[in-house]
Amino acid sequence: MSNHALPRTKRQRIRELILAEAKLNDIIDEVGTTQEYVYKERGRMKREGLLVTHQSLSISKGKREITVVKDQPHLVENVELHGSIAIDRVNDYDIPPLNKNDLKAMYEDFENQKGPAEVTANRGIHPQITLKEFERYLKMKSRDPYDLQKRLTAGISNSSPEIQSIVDKSLRTLLTNDEIISIFKHQKWTFAYSYVRDTVLSPTTYLPLGLNRIICRTCHKQLPGVVYSRTTYAGLHTQQIVGLFMCDTCRAIQSELVLPK
Repeated sequence: MSNHALPRTKRQRIRELILAEAKLNDIIDEVGTTQEYVYKERGRMKREGLLVTHQSLSISKGKREITVVKDQPHLVENVELHGSIAIDRVNDYDIPPLNKNDLKAMYEDFENQKGPAEVTANRGIHPQITLKEFERYLKMKSRDPYDLQKRLTAGISNSSPEIQSIVDKSLRTLLTNDEIISIFKHQKWTFAYSYVRDTVLSPTTYLPLGLNRIICRTCHKQLPGVVYSRTTYAGLHTQQIVGLFMCDTCRAIQSELVLPK
C-alpha cells in the first residue's frame, strides 16, 4: 500500500483499526498512542453511531481483564488493570482509569461519610468503581485494628506497670498479639473480680446454680456478705451455722417486743 493511501491522521488510523476489531495493544503499538486516547476515540465513535454497543461479560484474572462480547466470541479484548481496579470498557462510559489522586480523594469522601452515589456525582468516577471500593472500605473499617485496641484498652486504670505500658503503647502504634492477649487476660480477671465482689455484696445479683446466700429466718430475705455451696462440706457446715441467723431489721423488732423484767 502506498503512503498516500494511509490514513492522514493518527485519529483516522485509530478509527480504522477499531473498526477492523484490532486488539488494544496492537492499536497502541501500530499508531504509537496511549490506551486512554484509544478509549476516548472509541467513546466518540459510539456516540456518533459508528460502533454498536454489545452486552459483555468481564472476568478479572490476575492483573488483566478479559472482555468477551456477546454474540461475537471472536472479539476478545485484554485490558490492563490500573490499581487492581477492573473496568468493563465495552460499555457506554468514556471514563479514564483512576490515578493515585482520584483514589485518595474517593477514600477521603468515604471517611467524610459520603456514599458511592455522591462520590460518582461529585467526582465523575465510574459507578462500578465507587460501589466496589465503598464495599471494600466498609470491610476495612469493620476490621480496624486501631479501633479494636482502643476499645480493648478503654477504661483501664490503676493497673500494673506492665499493663499500663501496653495501654500507653496502644496510643502510638499497633500492639503485638501477645500484648493484646495480655490485655484480654487483664480484662478477664478484672471482670471476674468485679463479678465476685458484686455477687457477695449485692443480694439482688443473680447467683449461678448450686450457690446459696444467708436467708433471714424470720423475713426470709437474702442477706449480703456470704455465698456458699451446700454440695461441699464447708457449705453444709456454713448452712448449719447461719440457719438461725436474723437480719438487723428483724433483730431490732424482736428486741422491742421483749418485755422488760
